[in-house]
Amino acid sequence: ETVLASYRAQAGRAHAKVNCLTEFLPEAIEVAQEMDALHKAGKTAGGLHGIPISIKETIYLKGHDCTAGLAKRCGLMLDADSEAVALLKAAGAIPFCRTNTPQTNLSYGCSNPIYGTTLHPMDTART
Repeated sequence: ETVLASYRAQAGRAHAKVNCLTEFLPEAIEVAQEMDALHKAGKTAGGLHGIPISIKETIYLKGHDCTAGLAKRCGLMLDADSEAVALLKAAGAIPFCRTNTPQTNLSYGCSNPIYGTTLHPMDTART
């Protein structure tokens, strides 16, 4: 749980600078606590046990929408994870935030009408 808190704090600082996140995942805290309990019991959930990861907003994540930057897809909650997310979770990874995406993921610049523009971290005059 301490590692997750550190990742969340750093991601929050990055977001304040460049607008890179779409949401923090509240369920990550409970998953981190479960991972801590497994660790204390001498068990692991897999090779990625307890490692916080971000998930691009265009990748299916159960209980969240996947808009690809399209307003008409807002609020359409998914009932299953993508295969990639399922595999990461099965290996013990903890999705803790979602990251911004260019609209329909078809641009090198990162901007969409829902979440706005993500700036380049080394030069905020660029996207």
